[in-house]
Amino acid sequence: MMKKTTIASKYKKSWTVLLVDGQGRIRRIPHFRQKLWAIIGLSVAALGIAAVMGLLYGGTLRKQMALAETVGTLEKAIAALQQENELLKARAVRMEAQAVTLEKTTAPEARVASVSPKVEAAPAPPPTPPETGETAPSTVPPPAAKPTAADPEQEIEPEVDVEGLKLAYRADTETIEAAFVIKNTGQGSAGGRAVVVLHADDGSSPLRFALPSVPLRNGQPLGNQGRRFSISRFMTLTLQRKFAEPGTQFVRAAVYAYTLEGKQLLEKPFDVTLAIPEKETAPAAVVTPPPPSADTGTIAAPLGLELPEPKPQDPTGAQP
Repeated sequence: MMKKTTIASKYKKSWTVLLVDGQGRIRRIPHFRQKLWAIIGLSVAALGIAAVMGLLYGGTLRKQMALAETVGTLEKAIAALQQENELLKARAVRMEAQAVTLEKTTAPEARVASVSPKVEAAPAPPPTPPETGETAPSTVPPPAAKPTAADPEQEIEPEVDVEGLKLAYRADTETIEAAFVIKNTGQGSAGGRAVVVLHADDGSSPLRFALPSVPLRNGQPLGNQGRRFSISRFMTLTLQRKFAEPGTQFVRAAVYAYTLEGKQLLEKPFDVTLAIPEKETAPAAVVTPPPPSADTGTIAAPLGLELPEPKPQDPTGAQP
């Protein structure tokens, strides 16, 4: 018996993807593995780029938040500097006015002081008369006026006045609004704080309400808070504050003005009429009486009412 020998041919292992179309034809995708690996590589690269972009965006967002905090701090510093600038302007105006007053009061004193030493010196002897017998005119100077003391230094404080106080209540925002005109009646510019206090008559303890919200002592603001103003002639101030007490009626008001240091400049009362309207309430529900009882045939009386008892009827139907 002959032994069958098999010859193993060398072959290269590979695989491919075949597609069958609608007509039964086979479509082969060449180099499928290379294309698959290329797609996987592109996906990984896209994910890496997305991660890097996310890290960069997070760093930018943190920097933006830090810049926002810095901007808020700088805005507060700018507001403080503006307030200090206004204080310095007010002090400069005051110092300028004091300098003008001091110059006016010290000029006459300097002139008197320059003349006084000559007055205190001993008078010169009169000249001898000439030989002709004529009398020479007297050359003795008249006595100088005594020097007067200079007036004490006076500060020129700002003077203001208010007029045309108007009050209104905004029901949609539950806000009281006060508007008035403040005028400068003194010399130079004027600046300070303004407060409006409303009074309501409610017996022994009347309600007092301040616009804006400032602490009160004995019905008057302390003077260290309020709406700031700086005017050269006049301006209109508008003050607002929320108030949600329906039924309150204000009958008086007072406008206060203070300097930036807290010194009172003005207190002017006004007669006003401002009533806070009541809130609208839903209509009360109608109570319907219960249905008649099935056992006795009587109608139950509503709450708070009493029905008369029914009269007995004759079974025969005859009326009594």
